[in-house]
Amino acid sequence: MTAGWSGIVIEGIPCAGKSCLLAEIRAHPTFLARQSVLMLSEHYTERAIEGRPDQRPERYEQLMYRLLAAIEPLRVLTVESDVLRRRPDAQLLWVLERFHFTNLIRHANGDLDMLRRIEGMMRFYRPTTVVITVPPEQIEAQLAGSLDHRNVAWRDFVFSLGPDLASVAQVFTQWQEQYLALAEASTLPTMVVPMGEQARQALLGLIATEPTA
Repeated sequence: MTAGWSGIVIEGIPCAGKSCLLAEIRAHPTFLARQSVLMLSEHYTERAIEGRPDQRPERYEQLMYRLLAAIEPLRVLTVESDVLRRRPDAQLLWVLERFHFTNLIRHANGDLDMLRRIEGMMRFYRPTTVVITVPPEQIEAQLAGSLDHRNVAWRDFVFSLGPDLASVAQVFTQWQEQYLALAEASTLPTMVVPMGEQARQALLGLIATEPTA
């Protein structure tokens, strides 16, 4: 339950069902009961600078700071507003699909110093990070299923990581281990939950403004 200003960062490897789960959650009455929600996809939180020639880790750290800076005026408004102070149920909930864990793993080799720096800023925004996991033995099957309904760009990305699904699944397994390591090292509230119903219930519990049954 997160009545009042708060945030949720949804992390996990590709094929963990993050986007599908978010689509389902957005239609749920618990989500619809929130009066002010800001939700940003991976296109803002990680991929915004994809393809640029200078892909140094510092560029992705700067991207994260810029995104927090974009939310900052809303945080200040919440703090200064007498109306919002009296109505925690009306205060902003922000949700990011992939953010600091993904940027660190994919673009900064899991840099723990960068983790400490970005989390030092994030703490002002009251986030909870939810890491959605896939059983390692199911990762290859999840990948195979994704190829049936995702676009050509996704297929190109998958096979840029290896010549076949078995080798790509190994890469995803290694990434998942890094997500778990960052969850362990994180200084912010963090939940690790299996994909599927447990992930769904975890997110609904964080979104709800009243205790859930």
